[in-house]
Amino acid sequence: MLARGSLWQNAIPVGVGMVLAVGAGVGITLPTLRYGGLDFTVDAGLIGTVCGAAVLAVLTATAVALPLLRQVTTLDGLRAE
Repeated sequence: MLARGSLWQNAIPVGVGMVLAVGAGVGITLPTLRYGGLDFTVDAGLIGTVCGAAVLAVLTATAVALPLLRQVTTLDGLRAE
């Protein structure tokens, strides 16, 4: 239960950040390229790779934090806090 909560606590900000970053990047690039008279293409493969790396980083960080989370939530760990 705590592992799932920890995953959501990490995944939601990363997901929102990725959506905002891609939106801001496209929003800034499109008018700039149109002003210069250049063609606009979206490299979906690169965007997918970067987003996949971010998801992998979230999963890795959550997996690394699980042993500490389990240790802290034991009865002795809670008494020490």
